[in-house]
Amino acid sequence: MLDQLTNLLTSRNSRRKATLAMARIISQYDIVVMPYETGVSVERRSHDERHAAFGVWLIACDPGMNHSDIDFSSAVPAVTHDLRSEGFGVLTPLNLDDTCFVVAVPDGKDAWRFFQTKVCHKTLKDGGWYHVGLHLKGIVETEPDQSAAFREHIRDVQAAAAK
Repeated sequence: MLDQLTNLLTSRNSRRKATLAMARIISQYDIVVMPYETGVSVERRSHDERHAAFGVWLIACDPGMNHSDIDFSSAVPAVTHDLRSEGFGVLTPLNLDDTCFVVAVPDGKDAWRFFQTKVCHKTLKDGGWYHVGLHLKGIVETEPDQSAAFREHIRDVQAAAAK
């Protein structure tokens, strides 16, 4: 019983941490793209959804998988479509059948935040793209070797794309 209560409270805390971290990233994005006192409106202040496009990486994982077992060198690129503090939508040309992803979101120039997510929906869009709705579950703390594998994988994918 005590374990169940602890798990319940821990999952709420991890989800809350993730939503606060995502809200901070959204706020940073707003500050960068919106000059001082330009475009500020009542609707902007109360509207929770932001349509923003920036690159993220999707790393497939199993729902109960231990974070240390996730293969960060299997990341596939995607582009954000809409952001909310509870989750976000991404566009990808790949038909991904996984139900859970770790999503690597840029947080500054060379920093990445990793969020554990659950797939809420997947919709085929025009042009062969898929809109995948992801619900935040928590923040993933990576091991140094996972971060190194992730960064090396990104460099390899970018080098192959540049050819």
